[in-house]
Amino acid sequence: MYNKTDGAGWCFTAYCNLTCNVEKLARPCESTTPPPSTTVIITTTGSTAATTSAHTTPKGRDCTFLTPPRKHGETWYSDNCTKNICEDGKVTTESMCKPVTVPVCENDEPPVKVYEENGCCFHYECRCVCSGWGDPHYLTFDGKYYSFQKNCTYVLVKEIVSRYNFSILIDNENCDASGTVTCPKALIINYKNFKIVLAAERSPSFKNMVIVNNKQVFPTYSNDDFSITSTGIELHLKIPAINATVTFKGLMFSVELPFTLFHNNTEGQCGFCDNNKQNDCRLPNGQIHPSCSEMANKWKVEDKNKPYCEKPPPPTPSPGPTSTPKPCKPVICDILLSDVFKKCHDVISHKPYYEACKFDVCRTNASIGCSSLEAYAVKCAEASVCLPWRNATNGLCEYKCPQNKVYKACGPSVEQTCNGGYNKKFAECQGDDCDKVGEGCYCPENTTLFTSNSDLCVSICCTGPDGKPKEVGDTWQSGCKKCVCDKDTMGVECEPIICPIPTPVVCNEEGEVLVNQTLDCCNKQICVCDKSQCQLPPECSLGFTLKRKSSNDSCCPSYHCEPKGVCVFNNNEYKPGVEFPKNPCEQCRCTDSQNPSTKTNTIECSPVPCNKSCPMGYTYKPQPGKCCGKCVQTSCVFVYQNNTININISDTWSPPNDKCTIYECKKFNNVLMTSTKETMCPEYVPDNCVPGTEQTTKNGCCKTCIPKADCEIIRNTTHLEKDNCKSVVQVELTSCSGSCGASSSMYSAESNSLLHSCTCCQELSTSKKEVEMLCKDGSKKTSFYIAVEKCGCKVKECPKQD
Repeated sequence: MYNKTDGAGWCFTAYCNLTCNVEKLARPCESTTPPPSTTVIITTTGSTAATTSAHTTPKGRDCTFLTPPRKHGETWYSDNCTKNICEDGKVTTESMCKPVTVPVCENDEPPVKVYEENGCCFHYECRCVCSGWGDPHYLTFDGKYYSFQKNCTYVLVKEIVSRYNFSILIDNENCDASGTVTCPKALIINYKNFKIVLAAERSPSFKNMVIVNNKQVFPTYSNDDFSITSTGIELHLKIPAINATVTFKGLMFSVELPFTLFHNNTEGQCGFCDNNKQNDCRLPNGQIHPSCSEMANKWKVEDKNKPYCEKPPPPTPSPGPTSTPKPCKPVICDILLSDVFKKCHDVISHKPYYEACKFDVCRTNASIGCSSLEAYAVKCAEASVCLPWRNATNGLCEYKCPQNKVYKACGPSVEQTCNGGYNKKFAECQGDDCDKVGEGCYCPENTTLFTSNSDLCVSICCTGPDGKPKEVGDTWQSGCKKCVCDKDTMGVECEPIICPIPTPVVCNEEGEVLVNQTLDCCNKQICVCDKSQCQLPPECSLGFTLKRKSSNDSCCPSYHCEPKGVCVFNNNEYKPGVEFPKNPCEQCRCTDSQNPSTKTNTIECSPVPCNKSCPMGYTYKPQPGKCCGKCVQTSCVFVYQNNTININISDTWSPPNDKCTIYECKKFNNVLMTSTKETMCPEYVPDNCVPGTEQTTKNGCCKTCIPKADCEIIRNTTHLEKDNCKSVVQVELTSCSGSCGASSSMYSAESNSLLHSCTCCQELSTSKKEVEMLCKDGSKKTSFYIAVEKCGCKVKECPKQD
């Protein structure tokens, strides 16, 4: 079985002995220095291993012949699968894997090997496979068979506890005119944030369709999360992260999930995957129903496209008299029992498919039985037993492919195309898919599918620059090469284009320059328009606009000045109807008529009328350099008690009854304004006036007089000067001042004369005071002056008049 060395002097051999048991032998290799002789023979019978050792060395010796040397009793691992032990100078090996048992799967599917993370050990587990076909019939994950004929939308598979955000809905529809036969219309797979619809169109012809997130895609389609392939008959969806596979083909479907990830965590019409048929009829509330056909209807979901599904089901009609059923002989179903499928009978049980076939054929017609044969053939193909069964139906179950395709019962799961990268990724044999075959529509012999999303079969893989196929002998240009679809090399052959000798070119048109340019991969001299070489456009005078005219026949544009339809005056443009001054005394207007010589609009002018009417207070005066004078203010005008008063400049005016208020016209900043002045009269008491002193002010506003005053001393401090001498200090000089009553002159009859009486304010007592004087010659002397000590009124006797 094997004969290997560890590279450290020991050789290991395993072989089958005469009793068909495995014997393993570990011994020193002959090419190395032999260690102490020890021979170990391991004999394995079934799952029991017996070890026999012949010792010729002392017990407990180390394995010094190894690199690195190992101690007695030391263990180590040469790989993830093998444990090594040094015992008494010898090396024994032990497998790390535990014995495995093969489970019995209730769904009759063969168990699969599941390797552990180390890649050495494996165990067997059953497959969670749910399928449906025909009118329709179901096999749950654990192999429970039932029929269910309703045309609403239902939960097919759903996680009880969401771990992978994965679920599948099935959309059923009536698929014949009688309305008694229902078929799967589509599978709706929800995974992560994807909504994947695998659907079938049956009218006008059968066609599979794939929709991802409401957008139609064409197989083969793939992204980081899943891939979808097609054989033309079957659609295959694979989700590598959860190792899920969904197949859909017309009247049948299948869903396969790994037992490791989904056991004890599925519900829906596919049941509860735990390798136990008894609990597959699980209701949404977790209870188990005795009938899966009744259970299936409880998984209905709301579908806005099927309002009839929301109505309550009609009451079950009371059973009428039973009639003897007509005898039914489902001949087509007997093919399942014949030699056509004999190779598969020992691999996949045909019983549920045979029962489903009889059910469909006896209730409807023979052609519907084809779906049961087709479903069984698919299961056989998955188990690597491919059978060309359709020929045995005498054309009843014949599958018609498109005219350019041929039917193959055992074709590849992905057909190769002209795209090598696509073939490497999808069509080449990889891992467990190497032996997967199935029926489909394929390109005939000696032809190849052009692309995965086309139905073109080509005899030679030639692709043009537009991505379309080319026939043998077709030529085209790709870049700077001339290509041909060559019949000898069966591919595209290209060679560089040969360029002709260029002819001299002369550029004569304005703006054109000669340049070297690559046209059709060849260097040529051509005349190219260079706008920067064109003459600058002309400048138009006032009243005109520049118009440009371009032509495809010339490089540079042509220009001309076109009238704007305006008037021009004094370097300004005026639109028709606009008025403007020609000079201060003349107003003009732009008309709509055009001057034939100037091509601008004509101007009409008229003198400006002068308004000489001025308001009160203003006088019309001519203005130098202007055609009209203006009203100049010459007096002040204001309203007093509803009367208009006009005052000339510098004049004043007072109301007749108010001489104390004076209005005056004055000029302020060249503007005439009326100012008001009110006189405040001093207090006037006639009894306190010196008689004869009463009088009125010139403007007649106030009355004044000399008021009476008491006789009193008036004091004045000053230097006394006398005879060129001046007092050293100031002295106080006093005098009497004030009024002492009225004086009178009265006729006396007694004396026959005028008697005069008057009282004077004069001194009543005086004193003599001395003061030191400083003279101009520098001498000093003492001088005397009289000081009034008291003043008073004293009657003055007037001399008698003769």
